[in-house]
Amino acid sequence: MAQHFNNEFIEQVRETADIIPVISHYLEIRKTGANYKACCPFHNEKTPSFVVSPQKQIFKCFGCGKAGNVFHFVMEIEGSSFPEAVEYLAKEYNIPLPEKSKAFEREQKKNVGVMEALNWASIFFQRYLTSEQGKEAREYLLYRGITKSTMEKFELGYAPKGWDNFLKEAKQEGFEEQVLLDAGLIIQKENGYYDRFRNRIIFPIWNSRGKVIAFGGRVLSSEDQPKYLNSPETSLFQKKKTLYAFHLARETISQSKQIVIMEGYTDVLMAHQKGFSGAVATLGTALTPEHASFIKRYSERAALVFDGDSAGMNAASRSLEHFLKKSIEVRIAVPPEKLDPFDFMREYGIDGFRDMLNNAQDFFDFELEQHKKQYDISTIQGKRSVIRELSKTVITIPDEITKRLFAQRMVDVFHVPLDNILLELGIRRKKTSVPPMQNTQSYVNALALAEQNFVIAAVMQHPNLGAKVFEYYSASDFHDPKVAKIASIVAEYIAKNQPIELASLSAKLEPEVGQELVSIYYSENLENLEKTAERLKRTIKGLIRQKKRAQMNKLRQQLLTSAENEEQQKQILLDAQEVCKTRMRDIE
Repeated sequence: MAQHFNNEFIEQVRETADIIPVISHYLEIRKTGANYKACCPFHNEKTPSFVVSPQKQIFKCFGCGKAGNVFHFVMEIEGSSFPEAVEYLAKEYNIPLPEKSKAFEREQKKNVGVMEALNWASIFFQRYLTSEQGKEAREYLLYRGITKSTMEKFELGYAPKGWDNFLKEAKQEGFEEQVLLDAGLIIQKENGYYDRFRNRIIFPIWNSRGKVIAFGGRVLSSEDQPKYLNSPETSLFQKKKTLYAFHLARETISQSKQIVIMEGYTDVLMAHQKGFSGAVATLGTALTPEHASFIKRYSERAALVFDGDSAGMNAASRSLEHFLKKSIEVRIAVPPEKLDPFDFMREYGIDGFRDMLNNAQDFFDFELEQHKKQYDISTIQGKRSVIRELSKTVITIPDEITKRLFAQRMVDVFHVPLDNILLELGIRRKKTSVPPMQNTQSYVNALALAEQNFVIAAVMQHPNLGAKVFEYYSASDFHDPKVAKIASIVAEYIAKNQPIELASLSAKLEPEVGQELVSIYYSENLENLEKTAERLKRTIKGLIRQKKRAQMNKLRQQLLTSAENEEQQKQILLDAQEVCKTRMRDIE
């Protein structure tokens, strides 16, 4: 668990963790003039638009708009929080972390020992798979169609027969029984300890950074049960937060903005082996809200490819709500009955698998088909039951427009008045169309936001213009809360005559605000001071005129509603005179 850090420590890490080598660890970047360029890791592109500035210590993609400093890059690429990114870079650059509580230190020390034991165990299991004892496991994997290169890529292993073969070797390596117990590698009974995994094919389970945090084991003999056995949950391993092989699929998912989720280890192995590298799996549990929140960082779309039996269909149904609540587009691909994704890919190949994904049902059609198996929609009661069940899912969608679109689909399917469906979904039907004036106002607001962003970009690139700007147009006048926060900070820097260092300043802000700051800075190239100053003067005058109009409109409304209060009307008229008197001198 990452802790929160003060600004001094964050700045120390930022100054030490040069952005070029950090990004070079993940991407192949090439020097172009004063900057470096690469294809963006956050969206799919053929022409590099991802630019890294060693001078400013920031990155910006001119394709998808992602921007920020070294912390923001780590957050995006690793899917971590801001404190986690700071701690990660501090450890990478051997910067001692600030003092923590004794309990936290003990937990961290314990976790280090557990991680070492898990890493050693992974090597132990891999060694046994290639040994004579692992011959049966190797032959089984080959028989199932898993190639040697896939075994190596996924670091598959074998836990030998016997009660304590692993324990004996681990103790010889210097691992204490308590550490092995904490790692979930051994089990304690009244008469001593014995190995958790015995005579099983071993699948390492990794965190999002590719560190081994647990194992899954599959039996070779039908006499052994259960068929699959996972490590127990620990502070490092929680099923509800972990997706199998995510670190291997992350790059593909980030670029395609789609994740394919399966149920089993071997399903994922076969998908990757066939060339489909965006596949991950759950770990013996249904998809959770934590999974959906994590997936949202990387992907806009999810395809569920579960077994075609009733258990698989039920698992898919239970998962839908979590995706819809996060506004993730979710589709369900169903293999033919009695086939799991692994066998489907072996039989129909990767082309058949892609066709199945392309023909996947959206959640509405999938749910409709499942409910029609339970209810007879030719009857009034059956139709009512299906509408009720579908509504339970649709109502979880946060976006009202999307809700209304699915409401219309229910009208088309069941021939029920739209008002009734909207009522079921808790939506009041809007009986009047949006007046043209509101559309015009939306356009004006959007234009104002663009102009306000230009103002911030101009004063950051030319701070000497800022003093006059903020004299007439304060931070509170900016519409977007993030931009208003940026304006407030920039105004403070300019008032104190402090230099605006982009990477340093963005590191002191909340991550989202810091990224917005860098994005705004690079939204326009404003190298020409004279042209920028002239445009800035025109823009500020226009924004102030808009501000005056808004103030006058508000005062007119107040005047209309205060007809019975003479004193209040006098004050409103005085306020209106003050607004009219306000004049703006030229910006030098």
